[in-house]
Amino acid sequence: MQHFRARDERKMTLLKARIRGDCGWSDAVISNVSRHGVGLKGGNLPERGSYIEICTGPSRVVGQVRWSCDSTCGVITSEVLDISLLLHGVQEKPAAVGEERRKRVREPTFEERAELARYWGRLIQMLLLVGLIAAGAMLLGSFVFEVIHKPFQQGAKALETGTVAVALPKTQ
Repeated sequence: MQHFRARDERKMTLLKARIRGDCGWSDAVISNVSRHGVGLKGGNLPERGSYIEICTGPSRVVGQVRWSCDSTCGVITSEVLDISLLLHGVQEKPAAVGEERRKRVREPTFEERAELARYWGRLIQMLLLVGLIAAGAMLLGSFVFEVIHKPFQQGAKALETGTVAVALPKTQ
């Protein structure tokens, strides 16, 4: 005797969302929502078995695509969804007529902030390395100057006084 879990109640919706899968970000529409999953419609949806992140308004949900057919797919989420937050959360204001969505300012993601911190860390490290190399070159240059300067100074003093002693090699 098999026992099947009763299908969760679904709420029909047309909620714009961004999904991130193996192929990067794409636009989609959440067509229905239940406590354990969502239905998506759109172009370039991920294949069955793919893990994706769904972002809409303040909500971010991670799930696995359980089925995919043409321009629709079903996603089971890794956690129980708060349907009212998902449906009635504060959404980004729609773009004005003629304004591109891509031109609006958005908050950077955690990954973007981490990459920016890594970039600045590498830049500071490179600047410190260049500074240390320059300081070492200056120190070496001053040492070489001192070593070469003494004999030239003695030669200049001997030329001024007229007492130049030249050591010639002995011939046999």
